[in-house]
Amino acid sequence: MTAEPPQNGQDRHRSLFEAVDVGLCILELKFDAAGTPVDYRLAEINPAFERQTGLYGAAGKWVDAASAEHGDLLDVIRESLGLVEFAEIAEEARRFLSLPQEVP
Repeated sequence: MTAEPPQNGQDRHRSLFEAVDVGLCILELKFDAAGTPVDYRLAEINPAFERQTGLYGAAGKWVDAASAEHGDLLDVIRESLGLVEFAEIAEEARRFLSLPQEVP
């Protein structure tokens, strides 16, 4: 039996990102000339994120209010809570996504 060569740090992190049962995503924000966030994309998502959110194949896609392509969580938060400022909506999204998930 031969030992596998050690993985580099990036490979180990990628393996962990893909293997965990917790939904993870890395967001990228787009800003206008005034520095206001106007759009975001799910730069990277893991398989658990896809299963838990139903957003299959969303990695790398920009999700703005005009597209409504993914049933945008930020739009749901904005409409249901009556929030206007992106910072408030993003904070509520962070709070919501950090809540413990109930196991069915």
